[in-house]
Amino acid sequence: MEPAGTLERGLAVLRALTADAVGGRGGRSRSARVRATDLVRATGLARSTVDRVLVTLVHLGYVRAEGRDLLPAPRLMELGEAYLACGGLRDPLAPPAERLAEELDESVSLAVADGDGVRFIGQFTRRRTMSVAFRVGDLLPADRCAAGLALRDPAAPWAEDDQLIEPGLVAVAVPVRDPRGQAVCAVSVVSHTSRHTAASLRDYALPRLRETVADMESALAEPASRPPLQPAPADLSRAAKEELGAGYLQSL
Repeated sequence: MEPAGTLERGLAVLRALTADAVGGRGGRSRSARVRATDLVRATGLARSTVDRVLVTLVHLGYVRAEGRDLLPAPRLMELGEAYLACGGLRDPLAPPAERLAEELDESVSLAVADGDGVRFIGQFTRRRTMSVAFRVGDLLPADRCAAGLALRDPAAPWAEDDQLIEPGLVAVAVPVRDPRGQAVCAVSVVSHTSRHTAASLRDYALPRLRETVADMESALAEPASRPPLQPAPADLSRAAKEELGAGYLQSL
């Protein structure tokens, strides 16, 4: 299998393994176990391909096999962490977003456009106020939340959500632009109707939100600092290939 195709197949298996439901066993919760046959049905891949992907993922520590049952292993979280970090937005924008949450005592989130929706890449909640029901990685429809509206019309100075996505939640968002002037993400301040109306949240949060966005845009304009070069790690995949043979997908 060619490397790009191998990666796509490996990701397809991981998506099926971590999905809310896998066809063939009546659906499952996130914590339930699956079997290789479930993944074959969910991905449409050949059983031999799924088996080789699973052998590789188990060896890498991303999947745990208990008898015939398969379940995600804790180490799998490092893939999501790597994805967020390599996007180049979360790390420079997280500190000002967290400061904004502390200053306003309201929840703040960072979101990027993803197809017809927006996906959270950072969230900074305030325990005293409320716990927002959305998590990093969640996808929301762009026309139902402040961040999505801000990114759909980045020429607008701000956008608001007056209980569009969920009853009781109000939000105001401002797009963040890169040095080329392109809106690359949106930062939102989210509150509850027990604390604010959409209008009062806008009046309360928007001035400080705009200042924070200016700080974020300055951070994006700074040259990225590169970590010092480290010696290349040993190629452990070669040893795994020798140990496991054809069942191990070194290209994955």
